[in-house]
Order: sequence, then structure tokens, then C-alpha cells
Amino acid sequence: MNGRQITTIALVALLAVPAAVTGFSTGPVAQQAGPVANNSTTTANDSAAPAATTDESTAPSTQTASPDADFEVVDVDADLQVGEQGTVAVTIENQGEDAADVVVNLQSRSSSLVFGESATASQFVGEWDEGENRTIELDATVPSGGEARSYPVEATVSYVNDDDDQSQSAPLTFGVTAGEGDEDFAIVSTSSDVAVGDTGNLSVVLENQGGDIEDAVINLQTLSGTVTFGGLANTSEFVGDWEAGEQRTIETDISAASSARERSYPVQATVAHEDDGRETQAGPYLFGVTPAGEQAFTLDGVDSSLAVGEEGTVSGTITNDGPKNATDATLVFAANATGDLVPRQSEVVLEDISPDGSVDFEYPFVVNGSAEPGERQLPFVVQYRNAAGETVRSERLTTQVIIDDRADEFALENVASNVQVGDTGTIDLTLRNTGSDREDASVTLESSNAQVLFGNSTSATRYVGEWEANETKTVSFGTTATPDASVEAYALTAQVSYLDDGQPVSSQQLSMGISPRDEQAFAINTTDTTLRIDRDGSLNGTVTNAGPLPVSNATIRLSNRSGITSERAAYPVGNLDVGENETFSFPVSVQGGATGPQQVEYSVAYTGPTDNRRTDTGFMSQVDVAPRRPLLTTTIEDPNVTVQQSEVMNVTVTNQGSETLRNVQAVPNGSGSLAVSPTSLFVGQLEPGETVTRQLEIDADDVEVPSRIPLIIDFQYETNSNEMRQTQAPPVGIAVVAAESGLVTGPVVVGAVLLIVVLGGLIWYLR
Repeated sequence: MNGRQITTIALVALLAVPAAVTGFSTGPVAQQAGPVANNSTTTANDSAAPAATTDESTAPSTQTASPDADFEVVDVDADLQVGEQGTVAVTIENQGEDAADVVVNLQSRSSSLVFGESATASQFVGEWDEGENRTIELDATVPSGGEARSYPVEATVSYVNDDDDQSQSAPLTFGVTAGEGDEDFAIVSTSSDVAVGDTGNLSVVLENQGGDIEDAVINLQTLSGTVTFGGLANTSEFVGDWEAGEQRTIETDISAASSARERSYPVQATVAHEDDGRETQAGPYLFGVTPAGEQAFTLDGVDSSLAVGEEGTVSGTITNDGPKNATDATLVFAANATGDLVPRQSEVVLEDISPDGSVDFEYPFVVNGSAEPGERQLPFVVQYRNAAGETVRSERLTTQVIIDDRADEFALENVASNVQVGDTGTIDLTLRNTGSDREDASVTLESSNAQVLFGNSTSATRYVGEWEANETKTVSFGTTATPDASVEAYALTAQVSYLDDGQPVSSQQLSMGISPRDEQAFAINTTDTTLRIDRDGSLNGTVTNAGPLPVSNATIRLSNRSGITSERAAYPVGNLDVGENETFSFPVSVQGGATGPQQVEYSVAYTGPTDNRRTDTGFMSQVDVAPRRPLLTTTIEDPNVTVQQSEVMNVTVTNQGSETLRNVQAVPNGSGSLAVSPTSLFVGQLEPGETVTRQLEIDADDVEVPSRIPLIIDFQYETNSNEMRQTQAPPVGIAVVAAESGLVTGPVVVGAVLLIVVLGGLIWYLR
């Protein structure tokens, strides 16, 4: 990097230093700039423009010195000329504690002196023992236009002490002296017509105050991003041969950002040329560019005809406050945050507006039907083409307008609802068009609570189509009241949307409330029920519609539980008005389980007024289950049989169940010691509790007497549902006894014969 480049970069950094620090005079530069240098002030955010002010700051450093830090500047050697790059050597002695990781920091206290490319510089020194001297050498520059004098510099030393603590010296202030330099070029004049937020022309006139040069190039560089050359920081122009005393003019487009202010922004010029076969650069030469005020417009004379849900206009006058002509100007509405107003067109044409010229306008709007009447602030911007042909926008022009309330366009004639808690029904809205004929109308109904829904949403829309003035229409909405809804009023709002001259318009909101009816309820009572374990029975009862609405196609279902089951899936009870009841009966069987009071559960399926099929569950009822008892019992009036004889016995069969048994067939099942005939006995039909008597012949052979032998009879029967079933009666004991008279057989006879033989022998012997 050569000296001219360093000088250029250094000036950029210098001019960015806050005014509190860079407050020294720029001397001759301000004089060269002539009329461009003005009294405008600079800020810390932009580079300072040249001005005839004092720029040395005496503000003390805010750094706190470490107590054992003691350094002293013992020598300053500067080889420095104004307008040329030079060097500065500073020798510092450590008169305090040993230091490690030492860094020496230099700060120029003048905007006219920079080190390399910045007003600050740092150099790492490393270890620095007590009593040791160190010399810091840096490149330095005082740009062209600066004074030949001493410039203040402040040095601080940062290091780590023996305790590994970070330490800092007190500021060391010294001066750096710059000698006189030779100025080869000077800025004679500058002029610019650029305005804030616009593009204009910049003209700079330079004079060659040195010798003749060849292949000269004038370079311009803006030192602030606010002012640019077509968005670039640099621009150049080749001027070729340039004789001594000759003036050259460079003209270029220059732009000022919309954030610019009416103040001077720094620009520097340098001249590059050939000198004895090597490239040389002179400068930089500073001057200022002050943008004119931004193109401004005034909005006044505003009037409006706006009403909620209606079309209207905002009218007024736009005045061009200058400084330039606004070409192809249009007025654009900058949408307001609430969105209450919708423009009917994207812009209003104003055409060309000369400075101080005015144009009247009328901007059409539609006000949303949901808007609240009252005052609104409306923003507009003027869009136009500047001198460079670019499309730009002005700052916002705001005005206050009044939105009036409007006469209702639609009236709510009636609201009808059959919605129940936990069910889906309909809400019927009857609306009348109190305004003009409307086309492509639709009605939107919105709920303010999640307990009342339209499908899964809190709003629903129904298309109506053409709607003539004063015509009444009824619009239905499928509505659900969730199970956690209450029997209370819920707020709803309705709004009609339609097209007016092809533009969408919304009516005023219509408020209403609906109260869902209570959830459908039933009562079930079980009556006349006798159940027994291992026995068929029936569950009889009544179901009552407890309201609040009649139902149709009601069906009772029994849940199988506690061993009580039914082969019948459902019992239809038909239509039930509110308060009406119907009976039902389920054939059931009890297979095992516990005796005593048992719970049975019912559910009711029904169709409501909205034709929705629903099921209500969890109806509990208590029934008694009796202990196990034989279905059929048998008794024999005289169950005795004489050994080796047969007896005809009367067998009585009793139906102990609650159901008629048909085609009852008895199958006796005697033991091997008993012979029973017939082997199958037809009993016939037995009503509940009925008893019939049939005869059986029973033989007992080879049976010890006395003895008791069980007689078991199996039964097969047919139920009322035409099912064939089997059961077994408790066994009946058959007593086998000896004969009362007649020949005695067996051991008794043998004994008698022996007794007769013995007695006969005894008589023969006595004789």
C-alpha cells in the first residue's frame, strides 16, 4: 500500500471519529472548498465535512490507571509533512513494575492526524522489564489542507502484571509535529443540485498548481454512505495531459439517500498521474456536498363521504412543495393498520406537478361492514419519477377522516334453533334485505364460544345468491352444542357479504343469542322380573322419554353383565313423546353368577328431531337373582318295590320354571339293579307350575334287601323360542323290600329245609 492510498483510507477513518474527539481545525482545506464549506454541523454518525473550526479535544481519558503502572514518554521523532505519508517514532520508558503481554495503544486527538488508516493504532511489545525503554514506530499522515503544527496524541500501555492481573497505565500525552508540504492541486469550486432522496449532478473544478502532468485521472470518493455516486462510493474521470495553472472540471451523477439531511457530507478528490514513469497520487482534497431538502408535498382540503359498509370517497388537494418537478405523479393509499378501508383502485393519477403546483384528487374507498364508526387517520404517499427517471415515493402524508355509521342493510327477522347439548341440530336465520338489490350474497354466522360450533369451526358461511330489496330469506346452519355446553345463551353474530359493482362489500354485524336445550334424557325401570341361576327368564321394564324433545325409532339394548345374557340384541319401543313411556321385555338366561340383587345396564338408541341417530348409555337397574332350582322335579307317591317283583308306580312331573315347556320327553335312567319301562315316556306340554302324572314299571332283581336305589329321569323339552333343551330332575330313591308272604327262596328256604331234616331225624331217633 503506497502513501497516497494510506492517506485516503486514513481520511475515511478520521472523518468517522465522533465530533467530541475530532474537533480540530482543517485549516487550508476549508478555505479551498470555498462556498461548499458551510456552517452545518456534523454528528458522530457521519464523517465530518471540512469546516473552519477548532478540532482538538481536551476530554480526559476515562481509563483507570493501575497503581503500580508507571510509564513515561522519553522521546518523539516524527518525519512527517502535510499531504504526505511519514513516520512517527515514540520512545517510552517503563519506570514501574515488570510487565508481560504489553500492548501500546495510540490515539490521535485530532482529525487531521492518522496512523496508517485510522485515528488509533496498537502495537504488541511483549515482555517489558522495569527501567527498559521501547520504541514504537508507526506510519502517520496529515492530509493535504492540514496545518504544519504539532498534533496531540495520547498513549496508554496495557499489560499483565506479576499477579496475572490485567493492568493499565495512565494516559501519556505527547505531540507529533508535521512540517509544511507542497500542494500540487486545489479545489476551485464545487456545485450540486442533488436533493434528499433524489439523484442530481455534482460538478468539481480543480486547478493544477504544480507542474505539467500526463495521463491524469481525477478520483472522487464519498466518505459517507448517505451520499453516493449511483450507489457507489467512488467515481473516476480520465483528463489526460494537464498543464500547470490549468483547471479541469469533473461532472458526475450523485445521489442522496432518503435518510439524508440538509447538511454537508464529506467528499474527497485525488489526482493520479505519471511522474517520471511512476504512478503518483496527489491529495486527498476535501469538500462538502449539501443535499437540498427532500421533495415535499402537502395534503390539504380533505373531505370524505365514508360510512360503515358503504362506498365513499376521500377528496383533497396535493401541492408540490419542491424543490423539483414531480413527473408522472400518482397518489397511493398506504394501507392503514386496521384494514377498515379498502381502496377501490390502487392509485389515483395526478400527472406532472411543478414546484408550488397543486392537483385535486378523489380517491374511492369501501368501508368494511365490521368497521366501527369514528375518526381514522389515513396515510397516502405521492409516487413520481425523479430527474434520473427513477420511481420514488414521498414521505407519508396523513389526514384525518370520519367514518359515519350507516343505516342497517339487513334486518334479523327471526332465529330458530333445535340444538341440544351434546347433539347436532340447526339454527335457522330469517333475514330481510332492507337496502338495495344485491348479487352473489352469502351469510356468515360466527360463534363467540367454542361450545357452539358449526362442524369443527366457530364460523360457517352459506351462499344465498341474488337478494332483492325487501326480500326475506331463511338460511340454515348445521350446529353442534358440545357435551360441555350449558343451557344458557351463547352469543352469535351474522354478517351478509355481497358484490357491489364487482367489489366485495360486507354488511353490518347482526347480533343474536341461542340457548341450547338440555341434553335428551330417558328413565328406565325394570318391573315384574324373576331370575334364577341356570334358568331362563325375562327382564321386563318401562322406558320413559324425560325430554326435552320427542324422539322416534327408540330401541332398548341390554348390556350382558353379571352372567345375565340375552340372545335378543334390541327391543324396539318406537316413537316417544315427552313424558311418554313404553314397556319392553328381554328373554334372558342366568348362567352362574351370584344370587341376590344384581345390576343390569341398558342403553337407548333413538332418532332426534334433526334425524340424527344417537345412543344414550349407562341406564342402571337392579334385579333379584334367585338361587339355583331344578326346572323339572319328579315325585313318586309310594317308591317301594318288592325284591324279585315289579311294581307300577305313579310318577308326578312338575314344571317349576316361568316358561311353558312343550313336547316334554322323560327318559328314566335307573341303576343296573333296577329295570324301568318304558324307556322313554312322553309327558307333553307343561305350563309354569303345572304337574302331570305318568306311570313307570320298575323291577328289582338280585337286590339285597332292604336297600334304597336312586332313580334318575332325564328330560328333553322345547322352549317357546322353539329351542330343544335338556335337563335332569333330582333323583328319587326307590326302596327295595322283602316279600310279606309266600315261598321263601334263597338262603331262607335252604335253612328251612335243613331245619325240617334235622327235626325229622330227631323224631325218628326218639321213636
